[in-house]
Amino acid sequence: PNGTRVKFETTDIPPVIPELVSSLTVQKVGVQSNWGIGRAGMQYRDLIPDRLGGRYIASHIRIPEGGPVPDYVHHHHILFQLIYCYKGWVRVVYEDQGAPFLMHPGDCVLQPPHIRHMVLECSDAFEVLEIGCPAEHVTLVDHDIALPTEQLRLDRDFGGQRFCFHQAVEADWSAWRVDGFESRDFGFVEATGNIVSVGVVRA
Repeated sequence: PNGTRVKFETTDIPPVIPELVSSLTVQKVGVQSNWGIGRAGMQYRDLIPDRLGGRYIASHIRIPEGGPVPDYVHHHHILFQLIYCYKGWVRVVYEDQGAPFLMHPGDCVLQPPHIRHMVLECSDAFEVLEIGCPAEHVTLVDHDIALPTEQLRLDRDFGGQRFCFHQAVEADWSAWRVDGFESRDFGFVEATGNIVSVGVVRA
C-alpha cells in the first residue's frame, strides 16, 4: 500500500566477505574512550574503526552494573564470531547446548552462524571482547524459540561450524614460537573447519 514494498530474503545466503585491508590499530582504554549504547543497554567501544576493509569488527563491551540483562533470543548472519570474557562473569545460554552456564575471565565461546543465544545476567564491571566477520552483519530476533532448548545436541552443525566453549581453568599452556612466551589454543580451528585459529599468549 502507498508504494510500500516488502522484500523477503533467506538467511541461507552466505554473508559477503570483503577483501582484507591490513592495518595496525592500537586502542588504549581510558577516560577519553568513546562508548556507545548497543543491544540490551550494553556499552560498546569500537576497537577497529577502519574495519580492516570491512572484513572484521572488534568491540569492547561492558556492563558497569550487574544483575539480570534485558536481552532476547537472537542470532547473527556471520562467517564467525567469538566472545572473550575479560572481566567479571556472565551467564549465557545457547541453542541445543544445555543449561545456562557461566563465563569467567579468560573463557571464550565460538558462536557459529545462526546459533540462537541470549545473555541472562552478569556481575558488576563485566567486560568482554567480541570479534566478528564480516564487520557489517545482520542480527535477527527469534520470537519462536525458548532457551534453553529441551534437546541436547553438542555436536550440532551450524552452517558448517560447531559451538565451542573454551574454559581457561581447564586449558593447557605450551611453548609459543617466541622464546619466553607460552600460549593456549581455543580449539576453534576444528570447530570452524579451518576458518579461524584463536588463542592467548603470555610472557
